[in-house]
Amino acid sequence: TFIEREIIEKLLKQKVSYRKIWKVIWRWKSSISDEINRYKTPAMWYEAVLAERQFHRNQRNKWNKKKINSDNRIKQFILDWLDKDWSPEEISWRIRKFHSNSDIESYVPYVCMETIYSFLYAKENKHLKLYSKLRRHRHKRIKYWTRKKKTVDTIIKNRVSIKERENIIEKRKRVGDFESDSVIFPGKKAVLNTNICRTTRLARIELVKDKTAVSSISVQKNIVYEMDEIWVNVFSFTFDNGWENALHQQLNELGVKTYFCDPYCSYQKGAIENLNMFIRQYLPRNTDVSKLTQQDIYIIQEKLNNRPRKCLWYLSPNEFFYKKTWVKPN
Repeated sequence: TFIEREIIEKLLKQKVSYRKIWKVIWRWKSSISDEINRYKTPAMWYEAVLAERQFHRNQRNKWNKKKINSDNRIKQFILDWLDKDWSPEEISWRIRKFHSNSDIESYVPYVCMETIYSFLYAKENKHLKLYSKLRRHRHKRIKYWTRKKKTVDTIIKNRVSIKERENIIEKRKRVGDFESDSVIFPGKKAVLNTNICRTTRLARIELVKDKTAVSSISVQKNIVYEMDEIWVNVFSFTFDNGWENALHQQLNELGVKTYFCDPYCSYQKGAIENLNMFIRQYLPRNTDVSKLTQQDIYIIQEKLNNRPRKCLWYLSPNEFFYKKTWVKPN
């Protein structure tokens, strides 16, 4: 402030050090040094009046000032039309079409819609509550990239609903219909990609480096190739609506149908959810999976595949798979 500048000038004439000046006006020593070096005269003296004048000159010539704050015509135009319930987008386009020509009497410099929103939600205007002039009266600005909500159909192309699944899959009458899911561990990038045969409850669990579509689809493809080697067809996979299942069409190219549960309806693929519950017995949520190997995961997988199940009349998944196909799984 001008008063502080006068104090600095007076103390400098008394040859007081920057450190002592700091104790008087309670400004950082570096700030005092910058002030003096920036506004000292050619004769290497510091004068408060000249420093104040130069400061205001610099403020007027700033290139990065907000456009609306630097021009009262724009500011008044925006406020007037906001009072008439116009939206920032309508105001912006109105300026562009009818007022942006500098030769006309009603000339107003053009500002885009986002600039107007920034002005309304600026910290320095918070006390004015300009957001109350908007239609929805939101006191906080919604981030640009979150305004248009992504739906399931935009994330996963050519998604087929579980409601269109064949009746033979619903009745669990054949081997080769799988359900898939991921088991995550908070704070860890690696995840378990879990898959289970609906009929035999045969589990296939694999540790993947991340929860991406590329990592997930590679596991499902490996299951298709593995079953093909033992002459067992894979007919379908049922997924949830996670991003990791976005590449499901690569399975369609292998002749495997893919279906998706309704949003927030994980109970529609109850077999895999039940398997995930069993896995948590061995790998709780706080497990550091980075210290595990695929061999460790395989041991857990086979423990589950050799455990008797009530739904299989107390046969294990491996035994029931062999009963249905006459092939011993690997």
